[in-house]
Amino acid sequence: MKIEEVIEGDVVILTLHGNMLEPDSCELAEKVNGFAKKNIRRVVIDLNGVKRMNSAYGLGVLMTCYLIMNRAGGELRLANLNQKEKRILKVMKLNHIFKLYNNIADAIH
Repeated sequence: MKIEEVIEGDVVILTLHGNMLEPDSCELAEKVNGFAKKNIRRVVIDLNGVKRMNSAYGLGVLMTCYLIMNRAGGELRLANLNQKEKRILKVMKLNHIFKLYNNIADAIH
């Protein structure tokens, strides 16, 4: 999985490309933790480029990112989820935990 990083004002946008199926997905949590340590409090994860996601390395890493930001007093937002990802979050009742947005523009405001 590849992670593209853009800073827009006080928001970090992390755009993911590839599959969230393997241990290399944990790099995302490491990046988010680094931002939290730098007192960056708003992170948007753009899932538009994610082809496939599983529960261990996909949802598990997203949940870890949420917890990192939450404990730091920050906020994690998810943008550009496809219908399957939205359905999985709904079934797992995680749609009540994550803030979901249809696009990056909505997520950063």
